[in-house]
Amino acid sequence: MVFFRYLDLRKRLIIAMDAAFGMEYLHSKNIVHFDLKCDNLLVNLKDPLRPICKVGDFGLSKIKRNTLVTGGVRGTLPWMAPELLNGSSNKVSEK
Repeated sequence: MVFFRYLDLRKRLIIAMDAAFGMEYLHSKNIVHFDLKCDNLLVNLKDPLRPICKVGDFGLSKIKRNTLVTGGVRGTLPWMAPELLNGSSNKVSEK
């Protein structure tokens, strides 16, 4: 995501808000992504005034049926919450 260095603050905020709205939508449908990171955000810069960002790569996604994570560690290590890595929590939050 080197090109983000060249985007002004307004465009960066639009991209961040699009990503947040995408995650909010997923959570409203009881979907947990488990692997949100920059590489999984699809950004379209064709419109110079309004970039578009969409959440992608749902390979690790699950329908939230309960609040516990089962079946081992899911996600990309550098992007995972510390409590999931050290085993202190197996609860999925809305965050």
